[in-house]
Amino acid sequence: MRFVTRNTVHLIMALMLATCAGQAWAAKAGQILFSRGVATIVDAQDSARGARAGSDVFEGERVVTGRGGIVQISLTDGTLVGLRGNSDYLIKRQQYQPEVAEEEVQEESVMEQAGELFSGWMRVVTGAIGKANPERVSHSTSVATIGIRGTVFQVIHVPEEGLPGYPDTTPGTYLFLEEGEVQVTGEGGTRTVRPGDVVFVPFGGGAPVPAPEKQGLFEDNELVEEFDQVEDYDGELDLTDLSEDLNDTVLERFGNPLFKPKAIGWVNEGSSFVNRFEVDTDPSSFYQIKGLGSDSKGFYLTELVNDDGEVFLRAVAKPGALPGDRGSHVLGDGSRIYWGVWDAADYAIDQGFGGGLEPAFEPWHFMLAENVLSQTDLPTAGSFTYDYVGGTALTPLGGGNVVSITGGSVDVDFGATSLAFTINTDVLGTFSSVGQTGDLSALYGGFFSMANDVGSETMTMGGYFTGANAGGLVTTMEVNGNGTWYGTAAFAK
Repeated sequence: MRFVTRNTVHLIMALMLATCAGQAWAAKAGQILFSRGVATIVDAQDSARGARAGSDVFEGERVVTGRGGIVQISLTDGTLVGLRGNSDYLIKRQQYQPEVAEEEVQEESVMEQAGELFSGWMRVVTGAIGKANPERVSHSTSVATIGIRGTVFQVIHVPEEGLPGYPDTTPGTYLFLEEGEVQVTGEGGTRTVRPGDVVFVPFGGGAPVPAPEKQGLFEDNELVEEFDQVEDYDGELDLTDLSEDLNDTVLERFGNPLFKPKAIGWVNEGSSFVNRFEVDTDPSSFYQIKGLGSDSKGFYLTELVNDDGEVFLRAVAKPGALPGDRGSHVLGDGSRIYWGVWDAADYAIDQGFGGGLEPAFEPWHFMLAENVLSQTDLPTAGSFTYDYVGGTALTPLGGGNVVSITGGSVDVDFGATSLAFTINTDVLGTFSSVGQTGDLSALYGGFFSMANDVGSETMTMGGYFTGANAGGLVTTMEVNGNGTWYGTAAFAK
């Protein structure tokens, strides 16, 4: 079957005013020049939107890339900041007014730049502020501060928990200077770096030290190996599967011996199609979760299989990789929902034609939930409103602009087995079924459809309720019209 987030009124008002004021006064820091793969912009309120070419970025916002993602940011003074996969970069300060700068008015409020790399790789080409007032430019990590002198440099910051793509690399900050001069300061001291030098600043209060042996990190890690043509896939991958050890971890974490995760989403099925899936851990099921991974952010899919005796589809994540666009939500009963996206560079597919694992062409979206309810398990009475709490952005089939979900809700009448959706997007307007007849069976069958208000696009949704008393709802989302997009969404009472 194909389908191509209680106080007094005064406090609430104060918070709303503070939020609006913060948004109104946030300075534009720059713009996304180029974006490929999964990339998001995260504001100070942890609200995320797609980082696509042309998107504005503001002071206090982070640009985050998934594995295999690439982003180039042009700051207002012409500074260029490039990010590769698994990077997290904060624009702490960007103040530049060219008309004032030309008058050589040396005021901190009009010429200042500061950024912080939390993890990953970045390349910086200095702009007007760094050339005119280099002392007012600072880039940093958790262990190092970088002062510049009209410079081009690269930085790799490996956090203490490690970084995908750098499995044998000691945590800390690595800097390679291409042009100019920089001073790198760690807790233990400062070092001046010349062109061609590589220095390393470790965790634990160390000083910068020469590390010429690490120059290969910058030369050989182009896009973190970007799957190396998928030749490394030989069908014998060392995957984290749903083993007894993992089951023990699941049971210990959730305290529920009946825990059986179920997932929905979209997975690549060749260069032109994606396939909607609903999978669980039941070995008698044709659609099975074959692999789960977990870290501090929660659980995620690493392998799934569809094998009904005639059609075979297997999706396998690359060992050591992590999905992007990740999030989670805890329902009122403690049940959890997780979601994320595997970039096409981070997984491979086997379509069962004897060719083994082959490169993927589209992102693999997943939404994983526990305590999933069948339609016969649903309440038989009551009307409730469920609000949008997160999910993966809508990615276009064949490449193009990502569409962000900016909010939404669903009104459910369990007695009448009816529901009505309203989904807001940043590009495609609002999709709504309010006033139309909607039925729970259409949702559970994956065929609930509605149109938008600004074009000829139609959104199709399918999913199921989860948690005690149907406290949550997880769905797939597909949009067709002037293009095709697909993603996932979660809602909670």
